[in-house]
Amino acid sequence: EDSFRNMAAYSAKMVTLHFDQVRREMEIMADSPSITTALLSFKGAIDAFGPGEFETVVKAYTSENPAKGAPRFSYDGEGDRSRYGALHRRQHPQLRKLKTELGYYDIFLISTDGTIIYTVEKESDFGENLLTGQLRNSGIAEAFRDAMAKAPDRTIVFSDFQPYEPSNGIPASFLARVLVNDANEP
Repeated sequence: EDSFRNMAAYSAKMVTLHFDQVRREMEIMADSPSITTALLSFKGAIDAFGPGEFETVVKAYTSENPAKGAPRFSYDGEGDRSRYGALHRRQHPQLRKLKTELGYYDIFLISTDGTIIYTVEKESDFGENLLTGQLRNSGIAEAFRDAMAKAPDRTIVFSDFQPYEPSNGIPASFLARVLVNDANEP
């Protein structure tokens, strides 16, 4: 019985240490000027699109992704001649490396209106709106809403593990924090 309690206490300590490490990594990323620049640049490119253009870009990186036989994230956007494509070619290799080196499944950039404007993995969640779309009841939407509610405090929030449809229903948990400008606005 004592060994069981010791093992349970050790496991709890390891989980706590892991979440503390991930929280520190998240704070570093969220405070990084390069991450903020990437978010604002992608958002600016999308805002300049005409009707239907963002949907065309989403298809180019998801259902029409030319990385056949390779993970979608291996495509840097060489065929995308839009402003978004130019930004993607510049930002994606760095964000992909960050995802890989930190051991995350994915990294998302989400606009304040709830649209996923960038994701390393380029699954079906890319381009989805977390407030009005199919993912509005998902863990990522929950984390987004909680982070937006706590924006001024720069609080890191997380959602519990639950099946995540864009990743073939694999259980996923999401951590989120709002990126704020110098005026402390999202």
